[in-house]
Amino acid sequence: MAQSRRQQQADARREQLLDVALDLFATQGFDATSTQQIAKAAGVAQGLVFHYFGSKEGLLSAVLSTRHSFASGMADMLTEAETSPMPLGDVLRALCTGWLGTLHRERSVTLLLAGLALTNPTFGTQLNEAIAATQKMLANVLERRRDAGEVSEDADLGIAAHDILTPVIMYFLLHHASPHWKTEAAQFIDNHCTLWQRALAP
Repeated sequence: MAQSRRQQQADARREQLLDVALDLFATQGFDATSTQQIAKAAGVAQGLVFHYFGSKEGLLSAVLSTRHSFASGMADMLTEAETSPMPLGDVLRALCTGWLGTLHRERSVTLLLAGLALTNPTFGTQLNEAIAATQKMLANVLERRRDAGEVSEDADLGIAAHDILTPVIMYFLLHHASPHWKTEAAQFIDNHCTLWQRALAP
């Protein structure tokens, strides 16, 4: 029983370090954050960080492997969209609203990944690949809508998918800290999706 209690305490401390590290990496950047800062913010000895994770890089890997990512959430939404009975405009609004909401809900991870992409070529490549896969899934959704007569035969679906999703990411990065986030985001999504609904119409 005592061993089990100690294990529970160790697991809780590890989770605390992951949460603290995620917040600091997201706000200060990975390179600018030291293990000493992480330990101090968590209220533990610095040696405990190395005990659990080996290094700051090991801590980063643990953060990225255990915390949610916006890409997986969007993949689920796109899978559902492929068979949705809703009109194209409503599908686009649901997708953009859902993804923007995921980006905001997972903002620490999103900001961390965005920061890493700017400073680390490996993470930049990984992020670009995740976004490209998401855009391909959206292009497939649009292809189904073309077959149903809702999308113009002349539309370049790859470019359309890119130009539908990229502004959503940029909007999040520029406005996620706004005190009027919900109202402003809803207006952005409505205008953005109305524009694309018209642009893609036959």
